[in-house]
Amino acid sequence: TSRVELHVSCFDLRKKMMARCVVYLKRSQDAKWAEVGKTEVIPDSSEPKFVKSIIVDFNFEVQQKVRFEMYNITSPSNKKMSAQEFIGSAEAFLAEIVTGGAAGGDRQPVRRTLEHHQRQGSCGSLLVVA
Repeated sequence: TSRVELHVSCFDLRKKMMARCVVYLKRSQDAKWAEVGKTEVIPDSSEPKFVKSIIVDFNFEVQQKVRFEMYNITSPSNKKMSAQEFIGSAEAFLAEIVTGGAAGGDRQPVRRTLEHHQRQGSCGSLLVVA
């Protein structure tokens, strides 16, 4: 097991917002997602580049999936994410992020489209690099 630092950024969000990303991890044997961290809030941005990284434990022998949920912080005084505006989510395998999506090549950020279960089309894009 080794510790991995994930750096998250977004672009092409639908509008400028008070953006925050919440990160979850799930191993293949887990039934539920576990929250592993939150970024800071970036105000008034449609292309937030989060400074706070998320530290996760990477185990090469276990399949681990990471879920990124993007929120617009509409009620800053309320700490519950359910009180905020959900923008969209994206998932990737942690191994893909660690290797940068390339087998033996230069590590590149992994790009995913943010999707919302009640909206058609893209809600923006997410980049993550380890």
